[in-house]
Amino acid sequence: MSAPLITHLGSDAPVDLAALSEDAWRLWLDGHACGYAAGLERGRQLQDAELGALQRAAAAVVHAAAQLPDRGHELSVEAAARREAAGVAAFRADHARRRGQAGGAHA
Repeated sequence: MSAPLITHLGSDAPVDLAALSEDAWRLWLDGHACGYAAGLERGRQLQDAELGALQRAAAAVVHAAAQLPDRGHELSVEAAARREAAGVAAFRADHARRRGQAGGAHA
């Protein structure tokens, strides 16, 4: 005799799966497979709903950003001008330092 294989089905009394007849076992397996498939389907539905909510939120952000004035080119030009000015200032400072190290002012 095999050890009992007990499962609990909700509020019903525990069921010893090993003691089931062949027909009862097939019925239990069919019910289990049906419940398992329904659980997978419900999981997919919940996943789709969550993904849809995330996509709608992302779309709202993109639409809101699309309503902002386009300053991208202006900001790029301003940043390039600042980088250029900083580079020129750094070059001039380095040149003055090197001239000072050389020991004299050149005309």
